[in-house]
Amino acid sequence: MDLKGTTQNEKNILLLWACFVKRSELLPTLYNLGARLDFTLPAENFAPLHLSSFTGCVKCVKWLIDQGCDVNFTLEQYSPLHYAVLGNSPEVVKILLSSGSELNDTVLHSAVRANAVECLHILLTKGAKPNILDSCGLSPLHMAADRGSVQILKILLDVKNIDINIPTKEKGNTALHFSAEGGNTECVLLLLNKGADYSKKNKKGQTSLHLAANSQCVECIEVLLKAGSDINAKDCDNRSAIHAAVGKSSQAYNALDILIQWGANVNIKDKYGYTALHIAAVNELVQCVDMLIMHGADVSARTKGGLSALNLVSRKTPSSLATISKKLNTSISLHDAEQTNREVELKLDFRYFLQHSSGGEVGLLKTLIDEGQKTTSHTCYNSAKNITQSSQELCRNNSLIGEALSNNPLFIEVIWYILILFTFCEIVRKCLGTAGYSSVQQYFTQWANIIEWFTILSVFAISFVYTGRTYLWQNHIGAFAVLCGWTNLMVMIGQLPVFGTYVEMFTKVQAEFAKLFLAYACLLIGFTISFYVIVPISKPFQNPFTGFVKVLVMMTGELDLDMIMGSDDSAPLDISAHITFVLFLLFVTVVLMNLLVGIAVHDIQGLHKTAGLSKLVRQTELISFLELSLFQGYLPKQLIRFLKKSALMAPAAYRVVMHVKPLNPRENRLPKNVMLAAYDIARQNRRSIALSKKFCEDSRQQSDLTQRIEKIELLLGNQASLLNKLLDMCSNKAEK
Repeated sequence: MDLKGTTQNEKNILLLWACFVKRSELLPTLYNLGARLDFTLPAENFAPLHLSSFTGCVKCVKWLIDQGCDVNFTLEQYSPLHYAVLGNSPEVVKILLSSGSELNDTVLHSAVRANAVECLHILLTKGAKPNILDSCGLSPLHMAADRGSVQILKILLDVKNIDINIPTKEKGNTALHFSAEGGNTECVLLLLNKGADYSKKNKKGQTSLHLAANSQCVECIEVLLKAGSDINAKDCDNRSAIHAAVGKSSQAYNALDILIQWGANVNIKDKYGYTALHIAAVNELVQCVDMLIMHGADVSARTKGGLSALNLVSRKTPSSLATISKKLNTSISLHDAEQTNREVELKLDFRYFLQHSSGGEVGLLKTLIDEGQKTTSHTCYNSAKNITQSSQELCRNNSLIGEALSNNPLFIEVIWYILILFTFCEIVRKCLGTAGYSSVQQYFTQWANIIEWFTILSVFAISFVYTGRTYLWQNHIGAFAVLCGWTNLMVMIGQLPVFGTYVEMFTKVQAEFAKLFLAYACLLIGFTISFYVIVPISKPFQNPFTGFVKVLVMMTGELDLDMIMGSDDSAPLDISAHITFVLFLLFVTVVLMNLLVGIAVHDIQGLHKTAGLSKLVRQTELISFLELSLFQGYLPKQLIRFLKKSALMAPAAYRVVMHVKPLNPRENRLPKNVMLAAYDIARQNRRSIALSKKFCEDSRQQSDLTQRIEKIELLLGNQASLLNKLLDMCSNKAEK
């Protein structure tokens, strides 16, 4: 070999190359030419002995050791023994160990990483410690379980002093956690058979079942459940295995199915209030959402932020709404007179939904609705106290009541204090009512709450106790407070069954009229400004605001011809005034007003029907509000127990079953239309069940017929083959 002219670095690299390609015959020559036996490339972690050990070149290793190479020369925690194990070279491992190589703490990790079975046997025989954790906090057992190396795992588990439940440093996972997370069923079985603790939790509070459910490995889940894993065990976030199963979409349905079959609680909430139904809907897992609903998931369950499961279902998986309706319909069954020897009876069994509903039947209905599935005596007090003569005259000239109040100032004060007492009771009621809302924002988005609080605060705003008298600005507050109070009273009356339909019709017409009025508001403003310009001498139109009010009055038909009959000074504008007035008469009073009235109430019968449904919605909201307010723990327990027993329709799930007779005229526990609708649903359900049974019977008969035909064909085939054999035998005999 001619190496003249080569540099020292090139000779060293040639030595590394010869070790790597197992050219043991070149090593002496290169060494004699000055190549260094401890040479390492920059940023590389191997010397010649490392490479020779890795490639398994016994001759190279022996020669290098004979030349005095250090068998414990370590680079970045890797010795030649590590490289021999990584290269799965058992002969080199034996040579290094016999030459004094030390058993490094992490050499077993290298054997597991390289799946070096023979090397692992040698190292364990020589006394390598199997429970040592590497710099990442992993033991050899952890690595074998994580990689799914069954053969390596068997070898390690046979070691007497192995700690099968040793946790990692960072996350606290055991080998069973790693196997379950990787979906390695065979490894899970091995570990369980060797006594691995399936109930041990990592630092997140997760058991092996959590990680198996997260990996969505049905086999692993079933193995762990058969071993005795707690199916409803919760982690630090209060999540169970069923939460983990619907965390991603690949095999969520199968994983969820096996968990439900083993009795998983589908309504467990995590620390944020999310159930499995919330998570499945967020991930748009339609099949999982349907399965959860069919197995009792609470669609009215709400997160801590007030987000209901039904809200997510309706937005993310709207097709699952049909599943809810289907499940409700199946809760209605029919018992005919022919079967029971008595009159037709309906069974309404809603235990399936209501035994899991966090808010009872009213809470469930309220969730369905939410998601679209549906004072003035101050002037008289001043006059009685002789504040001003004008105030006294104003009060007395105002009304008989005002004169009576001005003569009895003590009566006014007594009335105000009584009003304060009732106001404090109302404050307590409103404060208790806040329990019915998930947030302050939601509370004050309700107009009824704003109106009621304004009325409450107005009682204190119009008081005389601060200065011994009242002021004119309190008149304005009192006027609006009275209007708001009586309007709110009308709304509350509308929640009663007797008047609810009519109040709801009024609010619907009012809303429709308001929208139409806003659409034509520009026309009214235009006429207001026109009259303001053309008839400035008219008193109402001397101010644009009073002018607009005058236009609204004229719109109803209260026309005022005097305003266009001005003096001679206004003669140049008479023609314009007359034309504008006529246009107003035609376009506003005749056309617009009749159009507004006609469109707003165009379908009274339709309004009456929808108002009936809206009335039920308002009643449900009222009942829900009252229940949430009363049953928050503020009242004595005995009173709460009495209210639940006497007031609630279904204080317990087992009572949510009703037997009604829809064709009996004396049956009055449910509205007639509701019973008839339920009767129709029950008949449809029975028809569907009958058709299903008939289809199954037909399929079974068809299957039996097919089997008989096959048997006949087989028999005929056997007979035909036998006949052919006989004919062959006869023909052979005939030939002979």
